Amino acid sequence: MLRTISWLLFGAVLFPSQVAFATEFSLWPQLEIAGAYDDNTNRAPTNRKGDFLTVQSPGATLEGSSASRDFYLTYETLLLEHVNYSEKDRFFQDNYLDLHDIERLAPETTLSIDESFLLGNSLGGGIITNDNVPLGTQLMQSLLSDQNTMSSTFAMNLLSRYSNSFTWTGTVNQNTLSLLSGNPESEYNFSQGASIAGDWNVAERFTAGALYQFNDFRFSNGALPTTESNTLAMRLGWGAGTPFTILGQVGPVLSMNTSGKIGTTLEPSKTSVDLGFLVSGGYVGRRLSMTGTFSQAPGINNGLAGVATTQSYSGLFQYKITRRATIFANGGYYSTNGTGSSSQVIAYTGGLSYLLNKNLSMNLNYVGYNTVANGLNADELVKVPGKNTVTNLFMIGVTLHPESLRWEW
Repeated sequence: MLRTISWLLFGAVLFPSQVAFATEFSLWPQLEIAGAYDDNTNRAPTNRKGDFLTVQSPGATLEGSSASRDFYLTYETLLLEHVNYSEKDRFFQDNYLDLHDIERLAPETTLSIDESFLLGNSLGGGIITNDNVPLGTQLMQSLLSDQNTMSSTFAMNLLSRYSNSFTWTGTVNQNTLSLLSGNPESEYNFSQGASIAGDWNVAERFTAGALYQFNDFRFSNGALPTTESNTLAMRLGWGAGTPFTILGQVGPVLSMNTSGKIGTTLEPSKTSVDLGFLVSGGYVGRRLSMTGTFSQAPGINNGLAGVATTQSYSGLFQYKITRRATIFANGGYYSTNGTGSSSQVIAYTGGLSYLLNKNLSMNLNYVGYNTVANGLNADELVKVPGKNTVTNLFMIGVTLHPESLRWEW
């Protein structure tokens, strides 16, 4: 419902403004061809079997720009062939779609929309989303299992500077995780919510404010408990107008669970209070950029069962060695701890991108992750519950990115 309302509001903003502002479009096709080695094709904690792969990843990015907006729409798919395990070949079964839109409604008001969609297994998701961005929870969810999964995230953010000393933001969001095979109790996991926050300039480059956030978690199996959470947090920030910024927020999370079944256990309805927090920071320089986040909040328990307290850490380091060469490293930790089940995943990537010419680049990439799950339905996520499953993927390839097609509308 929130997503439908949000898109209607977005359409009301978008279409009338087409008359007033012409938009320049650019279509950037792309094709990545690579060879890879996966050291754990069976996703097992012991007796790991490795295999060589060939990877072709076609895609395209559509960019649009005008005086009132900028947007980016990216699509990628995957053709994956194993040398020794042909039954694991995948052709057009892994699909990634990403939308970013920024609407300048007024000089002091901006609306941003982000939508991403990932359909595929852990290996496909690891390759497709291995670009220079921090690892997020959506990628973490795809890395938890060798099964087919569908995950999508949507967020709409309205930011307005009310005065020189006060800024407020409003957000609506919706997330979905579906296991396309496996336990029907965890087949569809759904959350939606909204938040509002205000920040005051209290000193030079310092801000202080407050946030209220509401989330609603539901599941396709009506027997699972549903949860509503309310978060009230205080915020402190520093660095507006500088290359380095940092934001911290902390506050109580009030959660209300309905009664329902976790496996064969009937859980009564209950109300609980937990601690929620977020610390994020970033630095953007001429050559060096870094970002990092650390947070704790209620979230979907990744197909295990119901809602859980989730912790996530992520970090990105990117450095332009020369105009042609860029190195990057990023990593993340994601854990859930719910009634009767828990899971953890550590993911880490690194690589080098070298621009051979304006239409061709060479890429060296490494992707690794370590997962473990315990308790109820853990065998839906790992082959052996309670045992660490480690996978490493090494890839070398080239990316062809021809000249863009351009037009105006």
